Amino acid sequence: MTLPQTLDLIAPAVPEKVKFITEALGGTVPADAMPEQIGKIACDTAKRFMSELKLPNLKSYNLTLEQMLPLIADEVTKAVAGAVKALGQAPAPIPVDVAIVTLLVTRAYNEN
Repeated sequence: MTLPQTLDLIAPAVPEKVKFITEALGGTVPADAMPEQIGKIACDTAKRFMSELKLPNLKSYNLTLEQMLPLIADEVTKAVAGAVKALGQAPAPIPVDVAIVTLLVTRAYNEN
């Protein structure tokens, strides 16, 4: 549900991986695309893919953003902390904290 925004956010850190995912989802990324451009293309491609599959969005849960944010942010940060403890490192190409989760969820809620 936050895939489009997640791809956009992580593209500067891992542009080749985001490009690969974008192309796997049916998008086209120009060879000379900068990481920020790759992120935007990836975001648009993932939104289109989710729409074609008629996947639910966050609003389909009939909760307001204000109701949803504390639940999601808390659980995601706990999961990341657990992964760091188990793996010895974060399972993400960027630091994940409450602010990042809040940004992703807010964008996904408003954009998807």
